[in-house]
Amino acid sequence: MANVFIGLSALRASQYGLNVISGNIANANTPGYHKQNVHLSPLQPNTLRNMQIGSGVTVNYIERVRSQVTESSLTGAISDASNVDQMLNVERQLEAIFQPGAGSLAEQMDSLFAELTQLSSSPTESTQRSAVIEEAARLAESFRRVSSSMNDLKSSVRYQIGQEVTHVNAQLDQLATLSIEIRRLTYTSTPNAELDRRDQLINDIAQTVGIRRHDFHDGAISLSFGATTIQQGSQPIELSTLDLENGQIGIAIDEADFTTSIESGALPALIDLHNNVIPEFQNRLDELASELVRQFDSLHAQGIGSSGSFSRLESSRSVDDVGIPLQDAGAAFPVTAGELVFSVISPDGSRTTETISIDPETQSLSDIAASISGIDNLEAVVNTQTRSLQILSVPGYQFDFTGSLETYPAGSALTGTSVPELSGAYTGDVNQDLTFVIDGSGDVGITPDLTVSVLDASGNLIDRLNIGKGYETGTPIEVMEGVNITFQPGTVSAGETFDTPLVRNPDSTGILAALGLNSFFEGHDAWTIDVSDRVLSDNGSFATGYSGEAADTSNLLQMIDLQHARQMSGTSLSFSDFLNETTADIGVRVQTNTQLSISINGLKTRLEQERDSVSGVDLNEELVYLQQFQTSYEAAVQVLQTSEQMFDELLAAMR
Repeated sequence: MANVFIGLSALRASQYGLNVISGNIANANTPGYHKQNVHLSPLQPNTLRNMQIGSGVTVNYIERVRSQVTESSLTGAISDASNVDQMLNVERQLEAIFQPGAGSLAEQMDSLFAELTQLSSSPTESTQRSAVIEEAARLAESFRRVSSSMNDLKSSVRYQIGQEVTHVNAQLDQLATLSIEIRRLTYTSTPNAELDRRDQLINDIAQTVGIRRHDFHDGAISLSFGATTIQQGSQPIELSTLDLENGQIGIAIDEADFTTSIESGALPALIDLHNNVIPEFQNRLDELASELVRQFDSLHAQGIGSSGSFSRLESSRSVDDVGIPLQDAGAAFPVTAGELVFSVISPDGSRTTETISIDPETQSLSDIAASISGIDNLEAVVNTQTRSLQILSVPGYQFDFTGSLETYPAGSALTGTSVPELSGAYTGDVNQDLTFVIDGSGDVGITPDLTVSVLDASGNLIDRLNIGKGYETGTPIEVMEGVNITFQPGTVSAGETFDTPLVRNPDSTGILAALGLNSFFEGHDAWTIDVSDRVLSDNGSFATGYSGEAADTSNLLQMIDLQHARQMSGTSLSFSDFLNETTADIGVRVQTNTQLSISINGLKTRLEQERDSVSGVDLNEELVYLQQFQTSYEAAVQVLQTSEQMFDELLAAMR
């Protein structure tokens, strides 16, 4: 009988072995499956006449072959690879948005300056003026298109963040359910299939969020997200999104009101892209558009086109509050303390220069309007609904910001009959004031040694001009740097003085561009930039010069110089250099992450190979084991048959 029991135990053990090997072979290609080994041990032997005789074999346990170190490293590599690949995917889309080529932002910018250069050689051509304006409109449209593409990309990333959170919460729910089942089964059996499913599920979760796990003997696990460790109990962990300042997004655990740090996986890559990477390049694009608009409008505001000076001008940019200091009022561009110079043109065409001081720390837009209204023949009104400024001249008068020379310098009660008159255009580098002092009394062009001393603001003598004998009345005399003075026939009196400002920069504050007065562009960033409606509807308002003559290109030439001017805010780069650097930076990011992706995915592949070398099913090896258990099975059957035959013979002998 002992032989029968021993044979039965051998038969049963072989059946277990065959079943396990069959399961391995069947799941050779099943993702996440770990091969299983049958571990046998001998039964307690029987003692007979001081001899121990084997009593058979038993299945001790079925081992799930697994390397904890390799599996943990693989989970980390899966998470890192998903993080880099997700980052790389979006960065490639960013690179495509900024890609140079036909119709790109870089090409449109070059085309605008090319049209400006073409206009400088044919300034009287109305069609060429229109070509410049149309090219500027196309450039503005390119800025808006790129900005829109980046906004769409950011919105897409935000939507994907929500989808990833929903997806990983469903996986965490499955994980909690599975962990409960594993813990229940652990007390009665080895839940190898469930453990395989849990390992696979954790690797799936790791693609979204980087996690670390710690296993307990009862089948429970704890999960670590960055510095946060949570016991995986009967209630599943749940992630949620938090809306932070400046439109950023954070991730919280179990409805906490603070964000948690997640170090790897696709979700933190998406968070970084949404909060940092895309906004960085949006800011660069806005900075480029803003500087282009500000610098272009600063020049344009100080010129006039063939349509001439203004009797009415309204700002195209508003502030947030007309009653608080400008520095706090949300002006489109910075305003600094300084002076704003108005040229006021009377009905007879003569010009006078008026200056107001501006201090953005103390003055509001309403204060600025009051200062302008203090200028004779001008009035400024603040529209409280649109929070904009409107400047009007009295009928017959006009104004501009060209800083052109006064026609008749301001005199302190000149008693002579010869009226001095200025002409020309000041070409100096800085604003300054000149004082003219009459040396001697007599008739202009007749009296000997009759001169005029020219003094700077400090009283230093610049020149002494002859207006007596030898001077032909009515003839311009060069004073300095493009400035001429003319004396008509008449008398002058000794010691009398008159003054005039020489204006190189009519706006040292930046307020004209900040408010959009006589601006070429509207808007202040890549999303809002456009060509001014006034310029679009009247190409004669395109301020190419300072005189109002169609052939005057003095202001146009300064606009052309902006193409190569290295004055992007905070850098020594031109507009094109800044755009090229931005595009190159995206390319470097893509190239770096491409190499990183190759490296990390290579590590992931090696770890998968290491895992498979330990846990994977080798069919050749399994066939060897299959043959061994088959042979054992057949031998066990033979033992039983032999035992049966012996038993039959014994019964026959007893009959």
